[in-house]
Amino acid sequence: ELERQLDKARRECTALADASARNNDESSRAYKEAEEASEQAREAKKHAMQLVEAVRTLKQDLARAEEKVRAQETELARIDMERKHEVTDMEELKRALEARLSEIQLRHDQAT
Repeated sequence: ELERQLDKARRECTALADASARNNDESSRAYKEAEEASEQAREAKKHAMQLVEAVRTLKQDLARAEEKVRAQETELARIDMERKHEVTDMEELKRALEARLSEIQLRHDQAT
């Protein structure tokens, strides 16, 4: 009877040892998976920070480009106004020259 109980106890110990080994293996795998997930999370955070910095840089570049566009629009508006004034001046000069030409032609016609 003691032999049978001893044999039963040995089987239970072996089963417990096997279960403990499997548990250790599973714990080890779970720990490695957790380490890998942690590393992936660190890499994802690093990548996210790089993206945030890239977006910040792009926003700054966009703001500078918009400022340049505003400056160019202001310059174009100034040039447009200058040209409008030049056209007005030329139209006035044309009218004055046409009036002078008419006056000269009238004198010429009266002289002949």
